[in-house]
Amino acid sequence: MEPVQGNQQLKHINYRVEDRVGIIEFNRPPKNAIDDQLLRSLSTILNRWRDDDSVSFIVLTGAIRNAFLSGADTDALFGQQTVASIKTGETKLFHEIQKVFIDLETAPQVTIAAINGVCMGAGLEMALCCDLRIASELAYFGLPETNYGITTIAGTTQRLPWLIGAARAKEMFLLGKRINAQTALDWGLINRIAPHKGVLAQSLSLAHKLSQKPDAALRAIKQCVNFSAGNSFQEGVHRELETFIRIIRLWVLNEKR
Repeated sequence: MEPVQGNQQLKHINYRVEDRVGIIEFNRPPKNAIDDQLLRSLSTILNRWRDDDSVSFIVLTGAIRNAFLSGADTDALFGQQTVASIKTGETKLFHEIQKVFIDLETAPQVTIAAINGVCMGAGLEMALCCDLRIASELAYFGLPETNYGITTIAGTTQRLPWLIGAARAKEMFLLGKRINAQTALDWGLINRIAPHKGVLAQSLSLAHKLSQKPDAALRAIKQCVNFSAGNSFQEGVHRELETFIRIIRLWVLNEKR
């Protein structure tokens, strides 16, 4: 049993490391709406853990009851200063926002979203950047951006069709209505449904089960699958062969064969 690093805090986020699992809890009352401070804190933790060999898995969940992430706090993210910047053509903020999501998606660790409730808009975009998603039986999901005359920002128009197919992705985008956990499971949006009070426990259990496997193999598989989303079949096959050769060399050295 590895030692537990005590709870630590950044703005709107609690985090700790327990048995090689980094646990991130979003904590922005009352509904866990995303603002720039929450994203900045998440970016700080991801960068801190990126090269930390003591963190092999990352589990993200909500510290607020019944809320994973309820979406973007548009008043906080798009206040008067942002509106003024948009009018002058300044788009740096939006690139910074998107980069946080990409940093989560490309984190070397296996990432698990423990979805303990509402998961809407940018909150769903965040969950989609994780490798695996375990949701409460009471969770619900949606992309309501078109209801407000805007679009997604985090790359979800590219990720979601790859995950659930173009037809269902368009239904979620265009209608902007929410779906429940069972529908999300049926569509392939999430991997599992857990009892409401057991979402985090089941997610940690999965991380601990995965921890019995060598990190190098898990990380290599993640990279290959992610690579397939934006490259041709032949490029993906070539990447897989290169990865296999690299990993098998490590395996031979470790096994001293």
